[in-house]
Amino acid sequence: MNPDADAIYRRFAGKAKFRHLSLLIQLHDLRNMKRAAEVLGLSQPAVSLAVSELEKLLGVSLFLRHARGVEPTQIATELVPVARRILAALGDGAEIVSNALSDTAGFVRIAATPAATSALLQPRIGLLARKYPSVHLDISEINAANPFEAIADGRCDFLCLRKPQVMPEDWTFAEVMTDALVVVCGSGHALANRDHATADDLKTARWLVTRRASVARERFEDLAEEIGLPADHRSGVVTHVPGLTLELLTRHDYLALIPRSVALPWIANGWVMELDSPATTRLGPLGYLWQPDKANRVIRKLAGELSTI
Repeated sequence: MNPDADAIYRRFAGKAKFRHLSLLIQLHDLRNMKRAAEVLGLSQPAVSLAVSELEKLLGVSLFLRHARGVEPTQIATELVPVARRILAALGDGAEIVSNALSDTAGFVRIAATPAATSALLQPRIGLLARKYPSVHLDISEINAANPFEAIADGRCDFLCLRKPQVMPEDWTFAEVMTDALVVVCGSGHALANRDHATADDLKTARWLVTRRASVARERFEDLAEEIGLPADHRSGVVTHVPGLTLELLTRHDYLALIPRSVALPWIANGWVMELDSPATTRLGPLGYLWQPDKANRVIRKLAGELSTI
């Protein structure tokens, strides 16, 4: 009978070492025992022994040996992302301990949706880095469709996002700025210098389209119906990646209906223009979730910085 997950977990937790995980990653990436041994500072026999130990612990074959090196099995490939996360968490732990030794240092984890990254973090990150050089800021961008994963996984001290309708238990929302859906275009677009874009202007333009099930897409579909937008005036590219949206706006003759918060850095740099138009639609405010009752001194200082526009 195959061992169940609990049995494998107990065996792995009791006997596996972090070097086993490092070796798994290096062998998967390099496909060569000798090169992996050089990277890890081990002898080739030590690498072979460690692989055998790990395979015995898990009860599976992880690598197939051949004349040119090794080939990872499917299960090895699936385990590598897990190993990377474990070692990344270990690195975070090292930062926490290191910073705890200094009265002026700290370790703060910030998770943010794309809109909050552009509007709240991008304008402030340089100042924060200069003002708090001994504070380690770990910043990650998350999916706006499921932002609370970062809280559930214990991966953040601040969760920057649009105000949620339902608040996670024991978390408080601090509002920082208002937001709206606005029509934008590249600075070279024919409408860029207009005081106002009319419904006819919007109807004759070509448009970028955001992904379905987003607030921007729902408002765009309503707008398209209101102005009678021809079907062939929509781009065939559907993207929810800000960098790609910027590329298309600045190099091609498109309009886009997106949150002002996403476009703010582009507008500030003169790459993109916001159009005054009938499509402008108010959105919920942006801010951050945090736990003020559990916050240490460093987190409280950063809360003050994030709240300052």
